[in-house]
Amino acid sequence: MADQAKEMESGKAKKVPKLPPNSRWFILRDAILKAARETAKAQAEAEAEASADMEDADKGLASELEAVSVRRFKTYGLMQSKALKHDTISLFTFTRNGALNAPALIDSRLKGTWHHHALSNVDSIDDLSGASPHPVLDLTPFPSDDDDHLVVRVFHLQPEVSLKAMIGFNNTGNVCIWPSEELLSYFVAENPNLFSGHDVCELGGGMASLAGLCVAALSEATEVVVTDGNEASVSCLAATVEANQALYGATVVTARLLDWASTNHREQLVNRFDSILCADCLFFDEGRDVLLQTMDSLLKPQGVAYVIAPSRSRTWHQFHDLALDHPSFTVQVMDEFSKRVTGLTDFYSTSLPSFDPNLHAPMMMTLTKS
Repeated sequence: MADQAKEMESGKAKKVPKLPPNSRWFILRDAILKAARETAKAQAEAEAEASADMEDADKGLASELEAVSVRRFKTYGLMQSKALKHDTISLFTFTRNGALNAPALIDSRLKGTWHHHALSNVDSIDDLSGASPHPVLDLTPFPSDDDDHLVVRVFHLQPEVSLKAMIGFNNTGNVCIWPSEELLSYFVAENPNLFSGHDVCELGGGMASLAGLCVAALSEATEVVVTDGNEASVSCLAATVEANQALYGATVVTARLLDWASTNHREQLVNRFDSILCADCLFFDEGRDVLLQTMDSLLKPQGVAYVIAPSRSRTWHQFHDLALDHPSFTVQVMDEFSKRVTGLTDFYSTSLPSFDPNLHAPMMMTLTKS
């Protein structure tokens, strides 16, 4: 013991003897280290491959969307848009019933741009002569503050082209304002008396719900509820509803989350609405049946749903046939819901190569609940 103490004091403590190479602990240690190295290597290779695939896919999506944005028909020119300023808004959380709850954490704010949207003042189809890609827009300057036009302020989400952004609940309403939404808004502007004294809901309104805003601003509706199933979209709607309070008069306007497949989201809205608006929501196969069920659930007896969409490879017709078979609804096809829209459709069909009737020519039906 004395010798050991002396060695400790002199810094020469005994070394732990090395394990013999054939020791079972030595063999086990090597096996574990080898397995760990192989696992780490395999995981790193998998992550690198997945990252490369994701990057390639994101580039592919960006390239595809860029090509589409150049080729596709963007607007009928009946509602113009003017960018104002970049900003951020709160990403909201929601109650189990889909009502707005509270903003999420401050680092979860959504980036985007405020826009003004205004109804166009083209007076006749004769004004559409010319060879420009969008003659309507070229001939109608954006209304000034002195003009007697409806101008609404809408928050547009900053586009995010990534697979991550495409995963989750339908994100198409955050991509752009689709022509069908523009046309439904114009239909409302031409027929505001249809909604006087009504409780109105827009389904699948995306980040803008322009048709619902037009009802709130142009008619004497009692209540307008603008909805979507995407939380970012509804956060945009909440900001937009707040920004346009001066337009609503006595109409109460709210935004809420409404996933058509959620009974929790529907339970507070059952038999609540005289009118439903729905623009370009028929293209997902899994969505048409639950959309029809939602309309049946939310409409009061004798309530009417106004549904507009292009054919999109006959998805409009598939929804029409579903509605015809539904015991609650009487279905009517509105062959010409607006003479101006009919004229524009004919004009664009013969004048613009980017106009594809399958994707862009609107058709409207009404579903009246018994």
